[in-house]
Amino acid sequence: MVLKTWLFLIFVLAQNVFSIKLSTTSTERQLPLLLSPQPLNISPKPVNISPNEVPKNCLEVQNSGQTSSGIYKIKPKTSSKVFLVYCDLKTKDGGWTYLLNRLDGTENFNLAWEDYKWGFGNLNGEFWLGLEHLHELTGDGGYELLIELEDWVKVKVYARYSLFAIGSELEGYSLKVLGGYSGDAGDSLSYSAGTKFSTKDKDQDHSPNNCADIHGGAWWYRNCMHALLTGNYMKESVPPDQEHKIMYWESFRGTRYSLKIARMMVKPIKVDQ
Repeated sequence: MVLKTWLFLIFVLAQNVFSIKLSTTSTERQLPLLLSPQPLNISPKPVNISPNEVPKNCLEVQNSGQTSSGIYKIKPKTSSKVFLVYCDLKTKDGGWTYLLNRLDGTENFNLAWEDYKWGFGNLNGEFWLGLEHLHELTGDGGYELLIELEDWVKVKVYARYSLFAIGSELEGYSLKVLGGYSGDAGDSLSYSAGTKFSTKDKDQDHSPNNCADIHGGAWWYRNCMHALLTGNYMKESVPPDQEHKIMYWESFRGTRYSLKIARMMVKPIKVDQ
């Protein structure tokens, strides 16, 4: 009788221990669901690109391990085709995709709509990337714009805009989004914010005249502009009849000084910067 009683007590005790263990295990499994979520890191992370995957922009090129500036293939999300771009992987933390490069006057920039739509020039020298590619690229997400300028005595300045996006061809490749300015070049682009792109054969400006035809360069014209980085390539100060017809940035050296170097480049925004 005593033995049976002890066996019964041992059995009951064993059941209780097993029940406690299950309860503890169940509680342990639920604990992670009760914890507060960790803060999210929303800045761009390095992207490991497989050999068969094409990066969407030059920042992804850089994050894949590339360190040398040069020509690379990219394919933005909204693009149906791969295309070549020049990536600057050194300037201001790198990851920049050039949309315009002028340095010696070898390319004629007084061209027609189709040229500006699809791009022209030499990626190893002077070129315009192309409005369609620029729309595909900046339509991929939030982008910023960097403009670098240099005069003929090697004074270098820059203008940086916190947001930048170009509309579609149906929207006239408008300067759809232009964020806040910073830099030391002065802000000569905000005047063009919201305007459509115009060429000598496609007038979309706000002026009664054709600004692109009069000034000899394509741009986001209002009535007409405070900068023209596609203007005629000349050296230093020009005569009055060439004012506004040269490669200039009004807040840096004025409207009658033709700059030596001009670059425009974009890259994805770091959300937490």
